[in-house]
Amino acid sequence: MKKGDRLYGFAVTEEEYIPEVSGTLYTMRHEKHATPLAFLKRADKNKSFYIAFKTLPEDDTGVFHIIEHSVLCGSRKFPVKEPFVELLKSSLKTFLNAMTYPDRTVYPVSSRCDRDFYNLVDVYMDAVFHPLMRENKFIFMQEGHRAELTEDKTGVLENGVVYSEMKGSVSSPDELSTDELLKLLYKGTVYEKNSGGDPEAIPTLTYEGFCAAHEKYYHPSNAYIFLDGEVDLDGILPLLDAYLSEFDIRNERYVVGEDAPIAYTERTVEYELSPDEAPEGKTRAYVGLRSANFDDPRSVFELSVIADAIAGSNEAPLKKALLSSGLVEDVCVFPLGEGIKFGSYVIELKNITDGKTGEVIALTNKTLEALAKSGIDRELLEASLNMREFKLREKDFGSLPRGLVFGLAVLEVWLYGLSPRDGLVYENILAAARDDLSSGRYEELLLEVFVKNERRVLLTLIPSTTLGEKREIAEKKAMCERRVSMTDAEVDALTTECAAFKEWQNSADAPEKLDTLPTLAISDIPKDTDRAPTEKITSGDVRLLVHDIPTDGIGYTELYFDVSDLSEEELSYAALIAALVGKCGTEKYSPTELAKLKKSKLGSLYASTTMYKYKDSIIPYVTVTASALDKNSGSLTDLLSEVINTSDLYDTKTVKNIVKQRLITMREGFISSGHAAAIRRAGAYISERGTVAECFFGIEMYRRLVKIDRELEADPKKTSERLHGLYSRIFTKKRLTVGFTGTKNDVLLSTLAALPIRQGDAPIMRKKAPIGQKNEGIIIPSRVSYIGKASNLELVGEPFTGSMHVISNILSYTHLWNSIRVRGGAYGAGLSVRPSGGVSVYSYRDPLPLSSLLAADGSAEFLRELAASDEPLDGYIIGTLGDYDSLTTPRTSGNEATGLALSGKTAQDEKRTRESMLAFDKNELLRLADVIDKLMRCSAVCVFGPKEQLEACGSVLNELVEL
Repeated sequence: MKKGDRLYGFAVTEEEYIPEVSGTLYTMRHEKHATPLAFLKRADKNKSFYIAFKTLPEDDTGVFHIIEHSVLCGSRKFPVKEPFVELLKSSLKTFLNAMTYPDRTVYPVSSRCDRDFYNLVDVYMDAVFHPLMRENKFIFMQEGHRAELTEDKTGVLENGVVYSEMKGSVSSPDELSTDELLKLLYKGTVYEKNSGGDPEAIPTLTYEGFCAAHEKYYHPSNAYIFLDGEVDLDGILPLLDAYLSEFDIRNERYVVGEDAPIAYTERTVEYELSPDEAPEGKTRAYVGLRSANFDDPRSVFELSVIADAIAGSNEAPLKKALLSSGLVEDVCVFPLGEGIKFGSYVIELKNITDGKTGEVIALTNKTLEALAKSGIDRELLEASLNMREFKLREKDFGSLPRGLVFGLAVLEVWLYGLSPRDGLVYENILAAARDDLSSGRYEELLLEVFVKNERRVLLTLIPSTTLGEKREIAEKKAMCERRVSMTDAEVDALTTECAAFKEWQNSADAPEKLDTLPTLAISDIPKDTDRAPTEKITSGDVRLLVHDIPTDGIGYTELYFDVSDLSEEELSYAALIAALVGKCGTEKYSPTELAKLKKSKLGSLYASTTMYKYKDSIIPYVTVTASALDKNSGSLTDLLSEVINTSDLYDTKTVKNIVKQRLITMREGFISSGHAAAIRRAGAYISERGTVAECFFGIEMYRRLVKIDRELEADPKKTSERLHGLYSRIFTKKRLTVGFTGTKNDVLLSTLAALPIRQGDAPIMRKKAPIGQKNEGIIIPSRVSYIGKASNLELVGEPFTGSMHVISNILSYTHLWNSIRVRGGAYGAGLSVRPSGGVSVYSYRDPLPLSSLLAADGSAEFLRELAASDEPLDGYIIGTLGDYDSLTTPRTSGNEATGLALSGKTAQDEKRTRESMLAFDKNELLRLADVIDKLMRCSAVCVFGPKEQLEACGSVLNELVEL
């Protein structure tokens, strides 16, 4: 294929090899509609696709967010209620989702299986162009919003998936601040509108307006198509052309529009605290600054280097100056928005001392002016540049497909008129950024954007312990007033519509409709998993787990220190030590010097906590992780030795800062991801693993951090001595297992095995008892809830097998999805199973937590009905194997292999797990229905949410507690 070729309705307009992504980029244009298509041909068996539309919101109703949900609820060719869910549970997809951005909506899919890939593309193309939502108002009511009479008929309430999602969103101060900053910084542009939807505005969206927005924007003339990997164009292009060619030609093109001038503005907004939380010292300020736009990639990149250099660690000059003042607890500098046309940066100042906001802003400006005048430390700038270059070259996106990430980077410039190549190339930008280190350009940018920038705003978030109560009162009042204002005829009409809607929701798809969906066969499942090999080496007291795989010249090292002998309280202190290692100074290096060295010589260096089940016990670890180019392996071992041997935990100032920042992060996590916290807490009631997780990450850890924070004020020396004593116990030779992923290097491995670590006794395992079943409701400042219902296979005498993964797939995408998400209006729900035996049901941004808990109790009966039906199970098995064989990077592949070894698992165990999934049948389904029944009967419950919703769960919860 070359420039000028014509293939299946598309003309090839450009061809260029892009060395940064090791692929050839072909740009094409559909000959009828001029729909642009970019194909990045790379040696990647995982194929990626998206179709995107420029979607420009005119109000805050979240219309495009609701459309994003709704188009995936059935289409002309696939007239089932939720083809998206059918694909989730029965596809070999490696990615399947849709995303709404401030100015675009993207529908991506990815798969390693050719047949599956074509199926996914076909379903998505039909969904976006021919959705049933244009004919069926019930889809809009389900995914967007709907009015319903309260049970006592005295009020009218709103429900809907997107409505619940966005009620949860505005509960988070981080998301609230983003929405408010976009309004201030982009007044007069499309970006001042809330593309996700404001809960106050969502109910004003009419069905007619919803359909009109789809009609206007979802047309081939407004679409962008991307392909990546080893895609057979002879198979995919005719499919795309068939959909595009159906439409009449339109000449109208939609553009984001020109930038609008802004004047300095200040705005103050309340955010919600729990009634028990003291509001003193919880004010937040955000300085918003307009910056370089998408068409100046050099400045965009260099600004990211500056942001990291001045505030990327507690030792960075801006952050250090502000933290040292004692007037603020955390400082961040980051770009606003997700790849939007007009750039901005935000200086975020969290937990300001009451009445000191002006003083903090003045100190911020003074520090920035001084940096611009005297110059940013060149070693610090170069270190930040090196770190960003490392990440660019590493291309480690976790479980996200590389092709999808490349495609989204393309769209960030393609959407505004640049070539797709401009979203992929970076060598010229890196070279310019490095050359600019010897000039004053970084200071010029700092001065232009952060100091003398008149296009700035100031947003202040003021904490309120009564905002939640005021909202609740206002919502109840509005519900009652709305009911009183309705005529009898309107009440009858609403009652009739809701009854018909619920009847539709409860109806099953006809078999002939389900048969329209493309399916895979068991034979399409790859026979083997692509797992990293593990070589076990013993050197003295140290065990090494070596994964010799290609990593593009990068070595990944993990030091696992067994802390199974620590008490529950000590585990929480160990988690704090992990947060401190690599951030405190060492014998050789100050905290500032260490921060520079990590960025200049390594890809990463940090510590964390984790755990694995080995035989019948949970083994917790403190893990020190580092990565570096092979040429820098000497620096890697030197710095590892420094941080595990000589970290200065007597540096009270650093310890205080980290503790306060951890408290902020954890509290925000309870609000934005309460389901994870609820599962953890419920698991701690009944299992050793849950107890360890609570001590490391949960409410127990949070409460101990609160106590440590107070102790640091009262007696810092005592706290430091306790931390240092435990640090000296943890980082010892006989506790250590080393994991290494990369090209095997005997010299490096010998150096790792011989790291000069202090001696100590081998740990004697200490079992951790569950904390006792409490069934708590945890009150958080939120407008929605998060449930966690946990049990364990050991409680019912059932061993873990791969069949439980199939059960998880079935319940997550059928019974729980339909009961909790579709009918209940929660944003998410599911059942998860761990190989260690933990089983949990969760819901996410849930307006009806009690109904969700009751739905979970009905899981076994649903499975029995499925076992008695004629529905085949092959799709569930295929989908389960697709999830099990998830995408990995070299780093994650090595990490998984190390985890299996630490769990005592072998390749044979993995094989048995897969065989169990493949052998799953109706008899096993019926048997496991009884197991699920037992699990639900002996499960523990924890719910995070607002007080009113928790009180409604009184029949399940024993007590309500504050954080």
